[in-house]
Amino acid sequence: MAMFTSRRLLKAVAIGTVGLGTLASLRVNEYDIGAIGIVRLGRAALTVLDIGRYYKRELFDSKLDKMSPEYLQLKSNAHKYGAQKLLELCCANKGVYIKVGQHIGALDYLLPQEYVHTMRVLHSAAPQSSFNDVLTVIKEDFKRSPYEIFQSIDPEPLGTASLAQVHRAVLKNGDVVAVKVQHRAVKSNSYIDIKTMSTLVSITSLIFPDFKFDWLVKETKRNIPQELNFTLTKNILGLVVIPRAYNGVPGGRTG
Repeated sequence: MAMFTSRRLLKAVAIGTVGLGTLASLRVNEYDIGAIGIVRLGRAALTVLDIGRYYKRELFDSKLDKMSPEYLQLKSNAHKYGAQKLLELCCANKGVYIKVGQHIGALDYLLPQEYVHTMRVLHSAAPQSSFNDVLTVIKEDFKRSPYEIFQSIDPEPLGTASLAQVHRAVLKNGDVVAVKVQHRAVKSNSYIDIKTMSTLVSITSLIFPDFKFDWLVKETKRNIPQELNFTLTKNILGLVVIPRAYNGVPGGRTG
């Protein structure tokens, strides 16, 4: 009886912990269900499973000669299907996924052209954060209203990238600056995103020996923390006015 009660208590604690963790993640992501870790992980796992099943059904189970034009066409079709599904995953999960997708789009001669050409759209069409999210990030980093710092901020970004976007703003003294603001959920989701990618790539490599993206995950794991630290990247753009530069918050999401 005592053992049964202990198991029930352990189960209740586990469920409560998951519930509290999910609630905390929802608060960080402004109650956007699609942005929380477990949903992003599930979305990624289902996408990889879908792509793998398609390759197996349409390509690997084929009895065609691997050098025949028919097989090569099936292979191209499978690559196109996989690339489109991967693009949809990147656009849905955003952040680190967009960064990896952009990298894939630049790997000419290393990856199938179907993947390279499909993912290139991310170089010019990265998802954009809402202006409300931009103001929230500035407020959270500086601990005060953005309009106590800036006279005005243009709602439309000058440019949008995978991890951040840039807005034109005017300081209280009249100086015109470019403000680089990190997408709100990127930093909080980056750790689980990289772990998820690492796990899925490792599993996929075991099932499909020709699938070798481990190096890409390792490079992402090394570079993303540096790119998310605007103290390190401020010299690339940061919060800039010519000829002077204004520093953002060290280690923060506004530069």
